[in-house]
Amino acid sequence: MKKTNLTIALAGLMIAGAAFVSSCKKKETTTTPDTNASTAADNNAAEQHSSDAENIGAEATDNGSLTTFRLGGSNTVMGTSGSYVITGSGTGSVTVVFSNYVGADGRTRNGTIVYTITGGTHYRDFGMVMTVSTPGNTYTVDGNTVEVSKTITNNGLVGGNIQWTITSNLTIVKAGGAGTFTWNASRTHVLLNTNATTFDGTSYAAAYTNPATPISWANTDTVSGGAMNGAIIQINGTSNGTSVDGSTFSATITNVVRNHNCSPFPSRPHFHPFCAGTVDFTPAGKTMRVINYGTGGCSQTYTISIGSITETFTW
Repeated sequence: MKKTNLTIALAGLMIAGAAFVSSCKKKETTTTPDTNASTAADNNAAEQHSSDAENIGAEATDNGSLTTFRLGGSNTVMGTSGSYVITGSGTGSVTVVFSNYVGADGRTRNGTIVYTITGGTHYRDFGMVMTVSTPGNTYTVDGNTVEVSKTITNNGLVGGNIQWTITSNLTIVKAGGAGTFTWNASRTHVLLNTNATTFDGTSYAAAYTNPATPISWANTDTVSGGAMNGAIIQINGTSNGTSVDGSTFSATITNVVRNHNCSPFPSRPHFHPFCAGTVDFTPAGKTMRVINYGTGGCSQTYTISIGSITETFTW
């Protein structure tokens, strides 16, 4: 999600205060408006940065290229959009270096991410453990410095689908001296279309075929009318952190889905927003916000509810 949308959305929801008349004293009393939007915006930015860092590693280690984040349909990147270099693919120690690289998701990346794998050499290998780090804190996204420390474990087939357990610790220094915030999370990710499946009434082909073949992160179907085979990932878990204003927050994420076959914005063909599930987000001392991404349809919108107020917003 673009980093400004949620701030605007929540600010719109929470701009008004509340007032009531005491039945005993007949005296008007006002409450402090619930206007804390920054923590929710920080949480969502961290969600996106963490998910992107994992997807980059999954593709780099499995494919040796970045199909989701490159500019177009080939591995050649236009000079005006910078470049990326992947070294060590298939060795268990993979480094990705970005240089002013503008991917098809519309984000500009610089710096280095290192992926170290044991128990296998690919993200798809059952039993593999991958650590993700950003040495020297040089990795930036749209000018924001993103320090990542992350561990991903492939649990193999659980209920017929590949499952990963993930712990993440991020520190993000916002561009332009806008402050620093931290984010910690514990999650499970499930590849819903490990095998051919139906999701939200649509038939999808398997994104995983065998241990020797990379997972299909972007739809590679070239047969007219064929079922799409891009990865559909479901996320569950919790997170917490400290926002730039020093306030703390916690969140519970329930059945949130990122469908890599869904690209609602033609100008960003590899921007795949969350399309299903909810996030219950609670800043310390504030009312819980419920972010609802829908039931699975490839939509440009999501909703945010605070108490009885619900609004719809565009990614």
